[in-house]
Amino acid sequence: LGSGIIGFTYFLFLIWYPFSKSLTSSQYLLYTIFTVLIVFNFLTESMLETQSGIIFFSFFITIFYTLQSPKKT
Repeated sequence: LGSGIIGFTYFLFLIWYPFSKSLTSSQYLLYTIFTVLIVFNFLTESMLETQSGIIFFSFFITIFYTLQSPKKT
């Protein structure tokens, strides 16, 4: 609510992206499992309202995204 429509849209994209990629490729499995666990955590706790939750979420989303992205030669 504090981030507005743009922040909410970006957040939904971060959640939706691993699911759409995992349907086409099995190499995104770990990324998808992490996202499912984070979504279940969001149901019970306001994880993104603390600095430690934001750092945890953004660190692992970035790590999984960079490890799964294709390498440019």
